[in-house]
Amino acid sequence: MNESILLLFYGFTSSSPALSLLAIFFAEWLPYFIIFMAALCVICHQMPAESKVSLKAFFTRANLRTYVIQLFLTFFPAIVAYAFADAIKILFPAIRPFAALDLTPLVFGEDPLASFPSGHAALFAALGVTIFLRDKKIGVWFLLGALAIGFARIAVGVHWPLDILAGFLLGGFVAFLCHRSFLKFSQLSSSHQ
Repeated sequence: MNESILLLFYGFTSSSPALSLLAIFFAEWLPYFIIFMAALCVICHQMPAESKVSLKAFFTRANLRTYVIQLFLTFFPAIVAYAFADAIKILFPAIRPFAALDLTPLVFGEDPLASFPSGHAALFAALGVTIFLRDKKIGVWFLLGALAIGFARIAVGVHWPLDILAGFLLGGFVAFLCHRSFLKFSQLSSSHQ
């Protein structure tokens, strides 16, 4: 089933140059846009009202400290999930679809023995879940972006569907654990003041 789903996605995408370009965009370039938008959303969400009017107020030490802390709290789970995915890939090498099925991948530069789990899926699932746990309206868009990246990674031939599913589960689990830990830590620190 893993192979048939992959071949369905890959066959559909590689049948048209336009679809191939779209899949490549979602697999390779959408991640950069999502990271940029996540940082922008975090900063704008934390921005005090006076900072929206004055550039000088935006760059106060207190505001910059808040932005850095919020960026850390948002991106830390994604970085941890990606690191776990990478560690699993090193400990348990799994062949990528393009190498196993002798396909031409639509994106290049991927290690043929680093398939399971998908680091992209883990990172963007963690980022999406982290944002969703803070703001459901915005978080839904980041979760949809993570899904789009995951499906595109299958369509370009660099991941099996189970790689993507495992990455999503890993990323979601790490994000949830980090969120719970951050909440407990903030409750502890506020009770000691």
